[in-house]
Amino acid sequence: MIESMAEVQTKEQILTLDGRHLGDGSRKLSEYNIKNGSKLHLIQGIMEIVIQTNQGPITVTVESSDTVGRVKEKILEKKGIPVHDQILLFDMAQLMNDKMLLD
Repeated sequence: MIESMAEVQTKEQILTLDGRHLGDGSRKLSEYNIKNGSKLHLIQGIMEIVIQTNQGPITVTVESSDTVGRVKEKILEKKGIPVHDQILLFDMAQLMNDKMLLD
């Protein structure tokens, strides 16, 4: 239903409720104690981000459920920069490897 209304493929959908990720689609919405009038938020899962590096900007395709560590692996694959040499910042705050981009 969401796929036809929002034109976002099911595999690219991420639903949140009050800032909580509603899982991987293996549970029914009724299992999340969603009340009448609750607002679900749809986040498109796949996106391209531009990362500024010392070697210039690069574009990486990511999923919002990817971890920062996974993004670093994609940078390694694309530019050859070792993961342990990478520090990713957003709004001047360092991003931790175990955090999801969705967080």
